[in-house]
Formats: sequence, structure tokens, C-alpha cells
Amino acid sequence: MAFIINHIGKTIFVFFIVSIATVNNTIAQEKVAAVYSIKKTKNLIVIASPKAGLLFKMGDLVYVPTDEKNIILTVTFPMQTVAKCNIARSHQKYLPAIKRGMPVYRYEPGKTLQSLQKDFERVDEIRLYNGRILRGAVISRGVMYLILTPEGKVKIPEKQIKNIRIIR
Repeated sequence: MAFIINHIGKTIFVFFIVSIATVNNTIAQEKVAAVYSIKKTKNLIVIASPKAGLLFKMGDLVYVPTDEKNIILTVTFPMQTVAKCNIARSHQKYLPAIKRGMPVYRYEPGKTLQSLQKDFERVDEIRLYNGRILRGAVISRGVMYLILTPEGKVKIPEKQIKNIRIIR
């Protein structure tokens, strides 16, 4: 009888610890801003936060959760209380789902290509002229390409890129 009571007590204790860990994990995902304005013609979203100038720097990734998907944005121009963001190329089709006042959270990329594929719906292979091959998701294009890999963000000048192809 004492064994059964001891076993039930341990089970309840483990359940309690797991519950606390789950609650702490959801609390850790704190809202950092809110959608302030949307310019659909330019794929530009302005997010507002009283501390935007301290919270964000160029190239930071944030996301807006919607019913369909977490829409990933790249901070392009942080200011004191607002920050201009571009929507990730693969997420532009979800732009109509973003509404003014929606919460914005900091994006923490996965540590595998599979998690990047889930978030960005593709994995790119970037071949450079020096022979180096990068695998990840191209976040922004232009004079400088921003590529998100499992190791982190990489900026590569356009002149160094030989070709890009989608591998998944």
C-alpha cells in the first residue's frame, strides 16, 4: 500500500514539474511589439514598441502569428518607437492575414534544415564563386543577401553568389 501511495506521489510531482516547465516556456515567448501599419503595395510592415530602438537592430527576425502561419518579418529600419520590416519572400502570400494591432514576437530560428523548411516552406542551396556552399533560407535579396542557416544569419554580397537553387 505504501508503495502505491509513494508511486502516485512521484507521478503527481513529475506532472507538476512538467506543467511548470510548459508554463515557463510559453511565458518566455514575450510580445515585443505590435503591428502599427501595413503597406501592402511595398510588402512593408511597421511595428511599434516603446523601446524599438533598443530592442531591434537591422536584420533581426520577428514574426506575427496568424491562424494560417507565423509570418516572418525582417527588421530593415529600426527607429526609437517603430521599426520598418519587410515580409519574408516565401510569406508574402500571407500578407492579407496581418492586421493592425496584432502582436509581434522575436523569431528564434530552428537548429536544423527541417525546421527552416517548415518555417520558410523551402531550403535554398547557395553556391559561391569561392566554392563554398550554404544551405538555408534566403531572407532578403539585393546588393547584400541575408541567408538564414541552422548556424545563424549570414550576409553575402550579391557579387559572390554563383547560383541559388531550391533543394527542398
